[in-house]
Amino acid sequence: MSAHAFNPLKAARAFREAGADEKLAEAMAGAIGDATDMVEEKLVTKADLHAFEQRLTGSMETLDQRTTGSMEALDKHLTGSMEALDQHLTGSMEALDQRTSSAMEALEQRMRATLFRSLWLQTGVIIAAVTAVTKLLP
Repeated sequence: MSAHAFNPLKAARAFREAGADEKLAEAMAGAIGDATDMVEEKLVTKADLHAFEQRLTGSMETLDQRTTGSMEALDKHLTGSMEALDQHLTGSMEALDQRTSSAMEALEQRMRATLFRSLWLQTGVIIAAVTAVTKLLP
């Protein structure tokens, strides 16, 4: 309601002083009072706007806090997931490296064994050939 409320008694007095009879002055003041009351019910005051602004500001701050909290929680979740994935991949790569190293060592041992057998065989062939040649010589 406004700070300057309609005063029907003052209005009726003004109408009477202007020459209206008492019943007409009271009827006009009452009608204007009713109309004023209806209009004032529909009007938005500065106080109403200020209260709405305060509620809206509060709602926006709450939404900002919730959004910030959600973003922080998502960031933590994603960071944790990325760290877990990094650990998993690092473990998988280390296991693959160990298997590859083991397979290469086994292959190297087999190649050494094959080379060793080949050298013994060649040495045996050379000894047999030298022995055969020496027997053929007088």
